[in-house]
Amino acid sequence: MRTEQVTDAVMRRFERFMERLRAGDRASALEEFGRVGGLVRGGDLELPDRLIDACVDAFIDLFRQAGSYNAMLRAAGEAQKALEADPEWSFARGEALFNLGRFDEARLALEPIAGGDFEDPMVYYFLACVAERRGEMKKAGALFGKANRLDPESCRLPVPVTEDEAIAVYNECLAELPDPIARFLRDVPIFVDALPSDELILMDDPPLDPLLMGLFLGQSAGEERSSWPDAQPRIVLFHRNIAKAGGDRDLLREELRTTLFHEVGHAIGFEEDGLEEMGL
Repeated sequence: MRTEQVTDAVMRRFERFMERLRAGDRASALEEFGRVGGLVRGGDLELPDRLIDACVDAFIDLFRQAGSYNAMLRAAGEAQKALEADPEWSFARGEALFNLGRFDEARLALEPIAGGDFEDPMVYYFLACVAERRGEMKKAGALFGKANRLDPESCRLPVPVTEDEAIAVYNECLAELPDPIARFLRDVPIFVDALPSDELILMDDPPLDPLLMGLFLGQSAGEERSSWPDAQPRIVLFHRNIAKAGGDRDLLREELRTTLFHEVGHAIGFEEDGLEEMGL
């Protein structure tokens, strides 16, 4: 097929692509775009490098949205092998490794792109979280500050809160609960920790979210009781992760309250959808 014919065919696809977009039918628009590859292969045109890079970015973003961090890690790694190095893919690898609980590997992936031309604030945020997990609090504070300066809205500075302060807020919140729920919770221990441990994050496959703010473990109300220790109901709350979402003392208190009541909701048998409907 001659180049002019290919160009005309691609333009027709483009017009259909735009028609689908204007109609709000993105799925059909994508089908029209997908057919362009076959047309280009039959002529003298070459797919531009930026288009190939954009395709890789789209695959990575789809895996990110799905929370499929193993797939995201693989996609970014394969792209780095097949194409020229791109800091966006190094960042994707670091993000995936962080969410998979592979914190030292995440640090190795992210540190080389920190401080360069790639100024995504989440590079510093993830590095700050890794430093915090490793007890490097001064370093973590500096990195949280850098992320916050780049994006104050998405990367709030953690609000300092001690374990004792968090427990005091939780006790006040528990006093708000109706008597039947309060009586049920007398048999549900509530633990407060700074962060979920590496072992806790990796206890499931896929791993738990390292930024998890609270967790209900064991059997909820209404389930047949078991004598196994792991089946015993308990709530664990992570005050440093909650502090990251606070922004100021009032917001921090509200986050502490919401997280506690969310896990109490799981304890008495509510699923995620029901808790969302209640604003928890």
